[in-house]
Amino acid sequence: MGQTLLGAACLLTTCGLTYSCSDDYDLPDTTPDFLGASIYDELKNRGNFTTMVRLIDDLGQRDVLSKTGSKTLFVADDQSFAEFFANPIWTTGTGEPVRSYEQLSSAQKRLLFNGCMLDNAYLLEMMPNLGGTSGITKNTCLRQLTSAANTDSISLVNSLDLPRSYNETERDYWARYNNLPGFKMWLATDNTTPMMTHFMLAQMNMTGITTDDVSFILGLPDSLKWNEGARRNYIYNAQVLSGRDEQKRYQSDVTCLNGYFNVLDRVMLTPSNMAEEIRKNPETSYFSHMLDRFSAPYPDVSLTTAFRALNANLGERDTVFVKRYISMSSQGSELRTDPDGNAVNDAEGVLTYDPGWNTYSAEGSSAETDMAAMFVPNNEAMYHFFHDGQGRPFIERYSSMELLETGNPEDFMRAIDQIPKNRVQPLVNNLMKSSFNASVPSKYRTIMNDARDPMFSSFSADAYRQLIDTCMLANNGVVYVMNQVIAPATYASVAGPALLSDQTQIINAVITADDNNISSSSYAGAPLKQYFSTYLRAMDSNFSFFIPSDESLGEYGYVDPSSYALASSRRYWRFYYDDQTANAVIPIRAVAYTFDPTTGQTENDAAISRAESAANDDLTSQSVNASNGVGGFGATKRSLLIEMVNQHIIVHSGDQAEDGINGDATYYLSRSGSPIHVKSKGEYPVVEGGLQRMLNGSDAYVGEDLQCNVIETFDQTGESGDGASGYGNGMTYILDRPIQSTMQNVHTVMRANSEYSDFLQEAINIYDVDMLRMAGVCDSVREDDEENELNKYRIFDQNELAENVVNFFNNFRYTVLVPTNTAMAQARQEGLPTYAEISDFVTNNCDPEIITDSLTLVRNKTKAKAMITCLVNFLKYHFMDESVFVDPGVTSKGADHETSCINSELNVYLKINVAQNGAAGLVVTDNAGVQHNVSTDEQGGKCNVFTRDNKDIQGPTPSRYPKYVGSTSYAVVHELVDTSNPNDKGFLYFMDADDCMENGQFKSQPFKTWDDANQAARFVKKYRIRK
Repeated sequence: MGQTLLGAACLLTTCGLTYSCSDDYDLPDTTPDFLGASIYDELKNRGNFTTMVRLIDDLGQRDVLSKTGSKTLFVADDQSFAEFFANPIWTTGTGEPVRSYEQLSSAQKRLLFNGCMLDNAYLLEMMPNLGGTSGITKNTCLRQLTSAANTDSISLVNSLDLPRSYNETERDYWARYNNLPGFKMWLATDNTTPMMTHFMLAQMNMTGITTDDVSFILGLPDSLKWNEGARRNYIYNAQVLSGRDEQKRYQSDVTCLNGYFNVLDRVMLTPSNMAEEIRKNPETSYFSHMLDRFSAPYPDVSLTTAFRALNANLGERDTVFVKRYISMSSQGSELRTDPDGNAVNDAEGVLTYDPGWNTYSAEGSSAETDMAAMFVPNNEAMYHFFHDGQGRPFIERYSSMELLETGNPEDFMRAIDQIPKNRVQPLVNNLMKSSFNASVPSKYRTIMNDARDPMFSSFSADAYRQLIDTCMLANNGVVYVMNQVIAPATYASVAGPALLSDQTQIINAVITADDNNISSSSYAGAPLKQYFSTYLRAMDSNFSFFIPSDESLGEYGYVDPSSYALASSRRYWRFYYDDQTANAVIPIRAVAYTFDPTTGQTENDAAISRAESAANDDLTSQSVNASNGVGGFGATKRSLLIEMVNQHIIVHSGDQAEDGINGDATYYLSRSGSPIHVKSKGEYPVVEGGLQRMLNGSDAYVGEDLQCNVIETFDQTGESGDGASGYGNGMTYILDRPIQSTMQNVHTVMRANSEYSDFLQEAINIYDVDMLRMAGVCDSVREDDEENELNKYRIFDQNELAENVVNFFNNFRYTVLVPTNTAMAQARQEGLPTYAEISDFVTNNCDPEIITDSLTLVRNKTKAKAMITCLVNFLKYHFMDESVFVDPGVTSKGADHETSCINSELNVYLKINVAQNGAAGLVVTDNAGVQHNVSTDEQGGKCNVFTRDNKDIQGPTPSRYPKYVGSTSYAVVHELVDTSNPNDKGFLYFMDADDCMENGQFKSQPFKTWDDANQAARFVKKYRIRK
């Protein structure tokens, strides 16, 4: 007796209960009035729990519940069991309904009992609290482990009842068992332990779940609706009875010597996981079939051993298999290998998480605090989606409407199975939500789709609830059965057609390459780290997305810009879709070919072999995940694929947004900053990039004119039949040739035009380090800063391939306004110093061995710095931020654009104002207020000349073996022309009007600012070179 009371005292202390004591309370001889016997004895003594007691006896739990441990039990009385057997949900081994206790199998008894018992003693008010190593977290627990075991879900399944796929080209992991006559498999629906879900006010209030939410999820009729403010507790759909029964006995928190029990209003049966609940519901069989295409049977040795101890019928050679889903999150990690240990790549389809995972937990939460949710369409909704909804193009592309329309469910499944898994993956993943707490009905407006847009924004609260036929509680989430398919943004976005077409598998593989690494914990593992599909699903944007067909990428490929500077090593890469290469990160194979700019790509080009590669690299059949060392070109191909996709995306804004490329403009900037010219518009536009324009305009090029023709158009604006009604983000165009940027830079364009030679020569010559040092530009800086200071005076620098590139370009887009030689001569007449004049002045006036008077030397250096400052600013001022085109279809107000020149007095960048004036060209207003025009002679190469300046060339030895370009700046070059404006001399004034004018008139030599040392000092202070 003493030991029993000591156990009771420990139990009460553990559970936080206290009671008052009186002087006559004798601890050894009495017990508190509220304290019952053991759980087992209390149930037996009450007399109306005989079925529950039989379960306890039959399962060998009598000693556990009468003598030892601290347990919490949720029980049903005999009347509830009578109703349970009167409405059978189970069958016997021979298929007969289980209508009595005597018909229950041992496995069924375990399912009835184990899920109702917790291995700790809990008051109901304590169940929402979650214990841990750092203490107790209150009101966050939604689920907890029970005495249920992972062996409870194991059953013997006939081969005809196993999942099967009708797609003969995909790997089907069940096929080897489907085709074995008479074969039966011991199969567990998961090998993690089922959990108990409870709905209790403390946790609900903490997570923003309303009583109305729970009423809706449990399907409570209005007469039984959980009204706000009422105190209830539910274990799944079973309500804990409160108060006392007819014999005045407590029904909740019944305190016993070894724990508590609570009486439920029905028999509580732990449901299976979401995947199983969907499979068992005949109204969701179509979706279940689609979901099971991502599943596979995995043999489990430990589960087999545990089950053999429970089941004498399990032979020594029998194996228990576990049904698992290939996904990014399964049992705490990703499951990306098949049952044979082979890697499963993205092209084969991967789910967001495993819907069969009993102890599911999302990233950032625990299994106890949340579970999942799925919005599953019923069979009728699935049929309409694929017959006359957004899924119809997939049937037309991959399957047959005739097969879909037979009315035979198996034919329907056969029809949708022909759609590749990676095409239906976005649909399935969009309907799988990671958080139940965030997906309850009251939060429907904040449930996000795959574009992170509200998934149900077009529905009112009542309309949303009308979408849901029923809710199915699972042990790892809630399944909302819908009467409509909610399509993913992926289908409605401009990325959708890439999924649809057999001819766009390469681009689709690139834009989806990072999809399975979206979570923060796996970001570093993303192969491209670009997340293109997420970007293209921005549904509040408006895109024109060009997709070069697989055939065009296999024929014309993509010219490697890192190789172009080395004439002997120029190459282009042909790309091929290849989902068979083992361990390929991206299912694309690339082969390098020699590129000849006089012919362009031809069918006679030969692949570059190992022997022909100076770097001793094998450039043939390189997978994209190959290394970047001397032995691999993986980084080259990653870089090219990223550039290629960015080159084919146009983001429209402002006046462009509504019409896309069918608006007034003909020149657009791609996402990479590279220009695209739309040569003709309509349903099948013709476009060109810089490479096409460069070759077409080259005298050396002897091939046919190059252009990129649209061969198929998809309206994804949401305003026509292709996209979801009212939901879309642009147009998608399939091309017969990839658009590519030019291979010429600013320097090569200027060098090729003799009219620009004076400007170019001054820009090259001014960076004379000896002259700059003698002029004193480094006199006031520390020795270790001299190189940075001198670099500010450099217009052109050499990259790793000895190409002359604009020094101050910084991975952006620019406009270059070039004065002709005539204009440069005029500038010199107005006092602009030349490099020759500056060099001569410095040599004769800034050498301390010649000028020995220190004061004179200081004044001379000040004058020299003024001359240098004037010329450098003049040159730099003709380069401005942003690319502005001479576009016949565009007239715009003037907009200010920054240069790299600075007014230090005001601490602002000097700007150029540019207005587009349609066919009349550009109106350019400089810092002095003088208006200028640019040439409109596009055919003569005097405007809209595309350039790209490459920097940060990477490779084991970049100057000899370049691998990829680290930084690219795109620019458009225009020639400035003399006009009727008397102040427009064909060049730009960087000085403001106060410095250029006197008494309202332009000075005869406004650039000459160094005759007087004080004037020179003021000029340098105002316009000093700072970057």
